[in-house]
Amino acid sequence: MANNYDKLTEKQKRFIDFYIKTSNATESARLAGYKGNNLNRVASENLSKLGKYIKERLEQLEDDRIASAKEVLQYFTTIMRDKKEDTNDRTKCAELLGKKHGIFREEVVIETDKPFEVNINVKKK
Repeated sequence: MANNYDKLTEKQKRFIDFYIKTSNATESARLAGYKGNNLNRVASENLSKLGKYIKERLEQLEDDRIASAKEVLQYFTTIMRDKKEDTNDRTKCAELLGKKHGIFREEVVIETDKPFEVNINVKKK
């Protein structure tokens, strides 16, 4: 979105942000700085032209509200290293980080003289 969104005028960007806040296209056009007696028409045209940018902006705002995997790992690391935190909390964070990094792998040894079948399920990322 960044490349195409950056090509929009500041007024169009303001229109998008005000529209997301108010859900009123005419009011958003006025707040964004459009002038004149034809704000209804300008608002309608903007909705038609900028619809995909409005959708992308809504998705971006939603993404900003949700912690990324990296943020979660950084949070766990911060808690784990903070000696002021409760020991149980620090241990739990260390355990979760260890699981993420595959430190606690189980080894299975099967000894048999008889043939057997092994089914392995691999999850794709």
